[in-house]
Amino acid sequence: MTTIDLQVTIHASLFDVFNAVVDYESYPQWQPHVHLAKVTDAKPFRTGSMVYLEKQFGLTRIFVNADVTELQRNKLIEIKGVHGRLRFRRQIEFSSTGRETIIRDKVTFATAWFHFWYTPILTATMRSQMKREWELLRRKLTP
Repeated sequence: MTTIDLQVTIHASLFDVFNAVVDYESYPQWQPHVHLAKVTDAKPFRTGSMVYLEKQFGLTRIFVNADVTELQRNKLIEIKGVHGRLRFRRQIEFSSTGRETIIRDKVTFATAWFHFWYTPILTATMRSQMKREWELLRRKLTP
């Protein structure tokens, strides 16, 4: 197992940040590495919805197919599925200090023991992409 854990602060309301994160279908408009984003049962976004993304990951176009396994409005999103060929679990927790939103983003990948040589590359690439995604959201929400 490989785990990446980030904490990000965005100077925007919890409501705005949470709504932007769960609006997966708008991702291609503000995340240039996302080519396609779909959600089944999108309205309202809820536990049981399925998220499908086609995105650039490093030098490769990959497919992400995941189910929303837990959703607590303005608090927590948990999705589980497949990122390329790897199973993953992602938990995004939200908290507010009034004027800003603090996000804790934790992703765990199931990597086979024989992928030990791949783990540092995967971790560095995924951490970089996660930071980039949050930075793009910060730019979108703050003037």
